Amino acid sequence: MTSEITILSAGAVAPGITKVAEAFRGETRGAVKISFATAPAILKRIDGGELVDIVIAPPSVLDELANTWKASAVTRVAVGRIGVGVMVRDGAPLPKITTVEEFTQSLRSAESLVYNQASTGIYLDALFELHGHIRATNPLNDVMLRSAAELVPDDYSSHLVVLGGVDWNTATKDFDTS
Repeated sequence: MTSEITILSAGAVAPGITKVAEAFRGETRGAVKISFATAPAILKRIDGGELVDIVIAPPSVLDELANTWKASAVTRVAVGRIGVGVMVRDGAPLPKITTVEEFTQSLRSAESLVYNQASTGIYLDALFELHGHIRATNPLNDVMLRSAAELVPDDYSSHLVVLGGVDWNTATKDFDTS
């Protein structure tokens, strides 16, 4: 009898992990159960007592789990990295983002910002507020945190969209990132 392997993973790697699990199932006939969640939800679920065999999450989540003895730091392996990209509506002028000052000014003057609600988006929101005071500087700025699946066409027409997980994000998977 084959036991089931349970995986709790950040959603950014879903396409890759799903393919690996399919290959594993085909090769071993073993069962694999995968759940996807945001980094904060992964911590909450494990803190709540959920038991899994494999956790795939950002380094900060794995550090927290290792520090609280809920995961082993010894068996930790890097499986990839996530980038961040900037997108503007078709026909809009490209924002100046070469320097920190230019990027901050572009954020402050944007009509709206959209970024994911996973760990990258949460990090970006805190970073932008810390360095740019986006909401205080431009109170009319509409800041929205959305998952890639929640993005709607109107989000793509916003002035500035910051997308986490360019390599795996469903909104950007077809973009040429070279």
